[in-house]
Amino acid sequence: QFLATLFLLVFVIVFQRELRRFFDWIIISSKKLTGVGKNSVSQDIAHLIMRSIQEMANKKIGALIVFPGSLSLDGLVEGGFLLDGRISSSLLLSIFDTSSPGHDGAVIIENNRLRKFGVHLPLAENYKNFNRTGTRHRAAVGLAEKSDSLIVVVSEERGEISIAQNGQLSLITEPHELEEKLKLFLQESQAPDIDRFWRIFWLHNWRLKALALVLTLGVWFSLIFQMGVMSKEFLVPVEVRYLDKNMQIASIEPRAIK
Repeated sequence: QFLATLFLLVFVIVFQRELRRFFDWIIISSKKLTGVGKNSVSQDIAHLIMRSIQEMANKKIGALIVFPGSLSLDGLVEGGFLLDGRISSSLLLSIFDTSSPGHDGAVIIENNRLRKFGVHLPLAENYKNFNRTGTRHRAAVGLAEKSDSLIVVVSEERGEISIAQNGQLSLITEPHELEEKLKLFLQESQAPDIDRFWRIFWLHNWRLKALALVLTLGVWFSLIFQMGVMSKEFLVPVEVRYLDKNMQIASIEPRAIK
């Protein structure tokens, strides 16, 4: 029992990041199935945002735009100013203007509203290309590692557009790429797909899941199932040892005991 408790404690400490992602995945999946926590952005607003992003890229205006998924960003982002305003191209350009107090932070777009601006995102820990990109890109990847959000980054130095999602950063080389990825993200976050969920649950990495199940049953059987009071009978012959040399055995009864 002590070893089982110690093993569980070590497991939680070593795999705390993976366990958090697992529980986040459960929360995200349940919200998608029930339709709770959807980020609804209309096509007109999405098209307006994309035009604004392209304009900022042409003018080399650095920007960081967050589209939350099903997972809440509470506890992941810090600071910022609550706005809850109507989205417009002039509003986005004014926020990311270098004279604006919130131009170094990110804006959060949710349900056709600009919820907050000047928000600070967590920096990535495992991103390997820190020397090639700036703090905006590292912050975008950092939030993409810890949530199911989609983050659009505009480079101030090169005027490039990048997207961070699922802990990965990808460069957008054609304008239609941004439109396609944003459209796909919004469709997935708005429409719960129960069939797709169960297909992923059962079929995705099925060999790995089967191996995990076998290992789990093995660990459970060896550590948990065999615990407790156990009894087993032995038939042991009776022997007499260290007898004094002046004494002898007349008889032994019984000759064996259980």
